[in-house]
Amino acid sequence: MITFTQNSGLVRIWGRRVIAGDCTLEDVPKLSNLQEAVKDYVNANTDKD
Repeated sequence: MITFTQNSGLVRIWGRRVIAGDCTLEDVPKLSNLQEAVKDYVNANTDKD
């Protein structure tokens, strides 16, 4: 099984798309832990005011 991290290419691509508003977290494919890794990436790379 593939395990994705915040440094994985797919995580960065999907994370940037979510941050830009091009898609939502629900649009991220259900592949291994990809959705969770993208969620972590987005949370780590957006302002938390």
